[in-house]
Amino acid sequence: AVVPRRTLLQRAQGIDGPRRPIAANADLLVVVESLSNPAPRPTLIDRYLVAGRVGGLEPLIVLTKADQADTQSAAQLADLYRQLGFTVLVGNAKDADFVEQVRAAIGAGLQHAAELRQCPARVGQSGVGKSTLARLLTGVDRAVGEVSEQIGGRHTTSDPRLIPMLGGGAVVDTAGVRSLFLPALDA
Repeated sequence: AVVPRRTLLQRAQGIDGPRRPIAANADLLVVVESLSNPAPRPTLIDRYLVAGRVGGLEPLIVLTKADQADTQSAAQLADLYRQLGFTVLVGNAKDADFVEQVRAAIGAGLQHAAELRQCPARVGQSGVGKSTLARLLTGVDRAVGEVSEQIGGRHTTSDPRLIPMLGGGAVVDTAGVRSLFLPALDA
């Protein structure tokens, strides 16, 4: 059935195509960004934070590949967003303890959820570890690929899916993006 939209994360028309919804009726926007390979793109994080705010989603920033990153640069990026009032988790998507931190942060946002339709949507550029996290959070084997040196990511996930998480709840696994165009906004 088609239900009324409480929240909507969408892309505006741009070089990557027409305006289109990314996820509807999600409550938590999990912005996944790599600290290394591909290099972090804070401006993309910023665009997702704005798009999430416009669409009514609560943000959570997850910085991955910390084991491959310069520790000082990683701390500076995390601290920048923490000082702005955002929750930021830093770690490696293949580390079980980090995955449990992400699960707990998602779970904290879902404790009030009475229905499965209240769930997090994970977004970010290609190659940052979104599908690796999805696989470990859900037990569902989503395809993962190597990071392309030429384009900085590889579009392995092309079909967004709502996947039940182990232990309850669900997560929206979205395709990676190269860019995110925002709709016209007032000040």
